[in-house]
Amino acid sequence: MTLAYRKNHVLKVINTFQQEAWIASVESFLNTLLQQNKAYLYARPLIQHLDMATLMTEQNYQKAKVVALFGALEEDEPFESLLNDLSA
Repeated sequence: MTLAYRKNHVLKVINTFQQEAWIASVESFLNTLLQQNKAYLYARPLIQHLDMATLMTEQNYQKAKVVALFGALEEDEPFESLLNDLSA
């Protein structure tokens, strides 16, 4: 049996569950497994969507700092290029 087949089979079994308690039990079991997997805790994204306004607030964005950075980056790469890459 391949991994894909086994995962599909597990999902089919879960989809047949009709009792809320069974689903809650599976969720609890999966959460316990994930909490024990340290690699998952560090590898998963901390946020689902990057919001520039929130990021600017969290990073204490100040225009004066960016203006100073603009001159330093201009030698290697245009600042607009960097902004486009970051917002993509």
